[in-house]
Amino acid sequence: MNKSAISISIFIIGLILLLLLICIFGILYFYWGNSKAIQDSLSTTGSIFGAIATLGAAGIAAYLFNDWREEHDHNFKSNILLEYLNRLDILEEISNRYLSSLKYHSKVYSSQYKTMFSSGTHLEVFIELIEYHHESFYESGFNTWTNANKFSLLDNSEFKEVYQNIIRNLNMSFDLRYSINNLLRDNKFEDISENKIQNEIDLAIQEIIKALEQIKSIQKNAILEIKSIKKHL
Repeated sequence: MNKSAISISIFIIGLILLLLLICIFGILYFYWGNSKAIQDSLSTTGSIFGAIATLGAAGIAAYLFNDWREEHDHNFKSNILLEYLNRLDILEEISNRYLSSLKYHSKVYSSQYKTMFSSGTHLEVFIELIEYHHESFYESGFNTWTNANKFSLLDNSEFKEVYQNIIRNLNMSFDLRYSINNLLRDNKFEDISENKIQNEIDLAIQEIIKALEQIKSIQKNAILEIKSIKKHL
């Protein structure tokens, strides 16, 4: 319950009590000496203020309920955004590891050793490395979380759109293993031009960089949104 709700509740209760006291003193002042009139007036006043108090209590209860519901919604949104930030942190970590691996192996295969990259990594190992990073991504359930309607209570649809774009970019970067396999399907590794291999790796790197840039941008927006929500609690 916020301070505003407490203040309004106290104000309404105080106002009812003040009016009741004014009426009682007014009755005593105007009907002093006439016990019958005082008794009837106080009885009538009591009935009226009983009804007013009942209505006031109902109004306060409704206001407090709405205030509680609003506070609950704010907390729920804040929790979703905190989970969102946690997901972004994991995505950022996975993306950076994957990016570092690709950059390390992005040099074209050695002209001296026709079956491996200049980093000394065989092609099969390179593809397994991509599979490893993809498995880390897949096991974290990012695609499932995207479709879990976690964004239903968020006012800003940008969070969902950017998150989906990040997932899309990373999925496209993992398609590198298919691209290389397609190149190998009809060619021997040593017969594939250096540029083709390098271009496929560069495309994957670009997709990861796009994802990382979006992660940084939306992280700031999510933090600002959480701060804004906290101000209303």
